[in-house]
Amino acid sequence: MNSLSITPVRRQTMDELWHEAEQLGRVSVEADWSGVYKAQIKFNRKSGTAIWAEGKHSAALVALAMAINEAREMGAGAPA
Repeated sequence: MNSLSITPVRRQTMDELWHEAEQLGRVSVEADWSGVYKAQIKFNRKSGTAIWAEGKHSAALVALAMAINEAREMGAGAPA
């Protein structure tokens, strides 16, 4: 039988997420009239190509977390 290892995740504050996002690139968060937040992290690849990772959600905290995840998936924060 296979066993599954579960790691508990601690809830992060907006300040903690913002600091983490700043380690990846330039951070911005906007809200539209419908109440949706759009968080963006702009970072550059080694080649100099600018990339924007984006997260959208009705909660700014979740939008920022989504943008951080997308940025990491796209290679932000990886050793140069």
